[in-house]
Amino acid sequence: MRDPCISQRLVASIEGATTGCGVYIFRDARDRILYVGKAKNLRSRLRSYLNPHHLTPKIRHMVSQAVRVDWMDTSSELEAFILESNLIKAHRPPYNVMLKDDKRYPYLRLALSDPYPYLELVRRPVKDGSLYYGPYVPAWAVRETMSLLSKIFPLRRCRGPLKKRDRPCLNFQMGRCLGPCAQPVSQDEYASLVKGVRQVLEGKGAEVLEELQRRMETLSEGLHFEEAARVRDQIFALRRIMERQRVLLPRETDLDLVAWEREGAWLFILVLMVRRGMLLGEKGFALEDPEGMRVFFRDYYRQMEVPPKVVLVPSHPEKFTFSQWLTHLRGKRVRITQGRGEERPLLSLARERLKRFKGEWVSKRGNTMALLEGMARLLGLSQIPVRIEGYDISNLAGKEAVGSMVTFVEGEPAKDGYRHFIITTVEGIDDYAMIKEVLRRRLDHREWELPQLMLIDGGRGHLQVALEVLQEGGIEGIEVRALAKGRGMHFERLYSPTWERPLDLEPTDPVTHLLQRIRDEAHRFGITHHRRVRRRRTLASVLEGIPGVGPKRRELLLERFGGIEGLSSASIEEISSVVPTTLARRIKAFLE
Repeated sequence: MRDPCISQRLVASIEGATTGCGVYIFRDARDRILYVGKAKNLRSRLRSYLNPHHLTPKIRHMVSQAVRVDWMDTSSELEAFILESNLIKAHRPPYNVMLKDDKRYPYLRLALSDPYPYLELVRRPVKDGSLYYGPYVPAWAVRETMSLLSKIFPLRRCRGPLKKRDRPCLNFQMGRCLGPCAQPVSQDEYASLVKGVRQVLEGKGAEVLEELQRRMETLSEGLHFEEAARVRDQIFALRRIMERQRVLLPRETDLDLVAWEREGAWLFILVLMVRRGMLLGEKGFALEDPEGMRVFFRDYYRQMEVPPKVVLVPSHPEKFTFSQWLTHLRGKRVRITQGRGEERPLLSLARERLKRFKGEWVSKRGNTMALLEGMARLLGLSQIPVRIEGYDISNLAGKEAVGSMVTFVEGEPAKDGYRHFIITTVEGIDDYAMIKEVLRRRLDHREWELPQLMLIDGGRGHLQVALEVLQEGGIEGIEVRALAKGRGMHFERLYSPTWERPLDLEPTDPVTHLLQRIRDEAHRFGITHHRRVRRRRTLASVLEGIPGVGPKRRELLLERFGGIEGLSSASIEEISSVVPTTLARRIKAFLE
């Protein structure tokens, strides 16, 4: 049965679709892109949108907003997959499901092109002659690994070409760098450190461990107890690294194990990342989308850029298309298989980890929804606030004023929904006028998804201003509350347009903690940007007094050093990487 809310213009455009393979784009009355998809048979796929019983509530709402659909024929499914991915990446349509952690995963880069190589954390491997290890998940684990490696192998910590200094940095004093920038260091000695780093990162740390133990025993026998104690600490650090390096395969091979399971409307996916035969990390996803596997392969491996040679995954009807897509990303053939030989038992491990992830996710989501239901009751909301936006104003005596907006979805920060607003229409100290400008500008962006709740940092006056802006814009369905820090005997006070008196929140209530977290995050996000603006303007005003530093060079220096402190602490060599050396000396002399 066709939904009467569907536009007749949309129905007509769907009926005109071809039966070939391609990509389709739903648009609203303002010609904004709402949703992008791909299909083997465009007409058949688009006709399915006319039956509301087969659609999720989100897609049903999208169809009710759409007035037409465009499509582009492609010569193959792979071409359609690539085109769909590029369109979603470029336009970020509001109704397309995308992986929540839309970021690149960390790698360790060993820069071998330099005579004195160094180790650094990067998120995008490139073909530059360096060795890359990863990806690692979670990111904190790789940072700890780097810190532990620096205790064992004192490679230089500075990045880029080695620059000579008059004296070595603090890392040298701490025994975490040999100091090749300031003193002679044998390249053979340094190469032995690099070899040790490679052995550990390639899963051959046992050889290094044996060598360290022999050295500690030799030093102890020679009564060099301080040096022996230092080697002992290195052994402890190496053992901590090796604890995470679980070897799953006897041969050095790169592969991903992907286990998936559908339960109701949700698709649960877990990836185990095996590199050089070692398990480097795992990542779980929960997607509420009937085409969740396609969303996973499209977004996850696009972020990674260099997929592994093999992906183990249980049977899936689009396996061939996924293989073509990964081959396109890698530039070499990528095999998708159910496993062979010693690989097949690993899928059992992935399924076991998936079961654990699903249980934890369901439990956490249940707790979160219970918390949001409690918030709806306490705040007197007409619906559960799945999406909440928090607002704050940061300024110094009315100057460099910045408005901040943070977004929480299902009780967690959604960083892609964070925004800054530089106040442009208000002079002096006027919080009400600033809030009004921020909210007006936010609501002008109709392409941004609207929240169920807006939380303003302030009191009744701030609340009234926010209500006026919503009324002016004719916006319905958004509720507003204001949260003010308590005074005297009061802890935190919450203001609602339907209450005569503010509500004193209980300090131990989990709802209070979530409201505070949103308010504090808006304040942190705003004050950080406010300070950045102040630093940039301070540096810009200082640089205006130096002959030869025009607007373009000021912008380059601001971009490179961030503020007056960063530029003051920079060496002449570092400044000369942005401006001519003569001018760099003039800037340094001026600042000193």
